[in-house]
Amino acid sequence: MVALQEPAIRAVVLLAGGSRSLRVILEYQLSNGIKHNAKLSATQKDSALAQLPVKIDSIAGSDPWWSFILSHDFTVEQKQLAKPAVLILTGANDQQATPDQNPEIAANVRSSGNTDVTARIIPGVNHLFVRDSDGFPGGYAKLPTPLLVESGVIGIVADWLVSKLRS
Repeated sequence: MVALQEPAIRAVVLLAGGSRSLRVILEYQLSNGIKHNAKLSATQKDSALAQLPVKIDSIAGSDPWWSFILSHDFTVEQKQLAKPAVLILTGANDQQATPDQNPEIAANVRSSGNTDVTARIIPGVNHLFVRDSDGFPGGYAKLPTPLLVESGVIGIVADWLVSKLRS
């Protein structure tokens, strides 16, 4: 959104972005948590899953920002981003903004005519770009501390920015 309004922006880095509305992404995230909850019976899981639309509507109704963010379709901006250069990174084990959305974002941006689009899926990391074998958010607390962004990810971003922002 900002890159569309500010012509001075020369590069955009999207980390763990989504190619779907936040409502769809939130529904996936919440349902994923319910399905992984070993404390719930199958019947309880079914009931909780059935209540998700009501729960999300309640969140959307809690204030104007939530209402906007949960109803907004960010693919609209992605499809208008004819410039600047765009780097799209997603962790291969991301269970919040799933890696299948990475090529969808790239296709959306390219559909604007933007040819300066780089999309990469980073092996072995989660939504936070932290080394994680399964990426389930419920397991974040069990990851070794300190949680550090994989250094290779920082290198990819830094190298890409240097290549795009050279005068």
